[in-house]
Amino acid sequence: MTELYPTAVRGTAQGFCYNAGRAIGSFLPALVGFVSQSLPLGATIALFSAFASGIMVVVLLLLPETRGRSLASLETAPAD
Repeated sequence: MTELYPTAVRGTAQGFCYNAGRAIGSFLPALVGFVSQSLPLGATIALFSAFASGIMVVVLLLLPETRGRSLASLETAPAD
């Protein structure tokens, strides 16, 4: 995914996305605890795992395909 960011901000963008994901993910253990009060623990973990996997699949489907493209062609703005 690093090739999706412009070269000038690639490190910053990658670090931001990594740490934002960690920050959002840090709330999930607490949510598992709250939800497991009304559902069994195994079902709660399965629910959150399926939710996270679903989000990942949707995001991956929305990203542009970069296979076979040079980094120079990715630097140019796409024509809208």
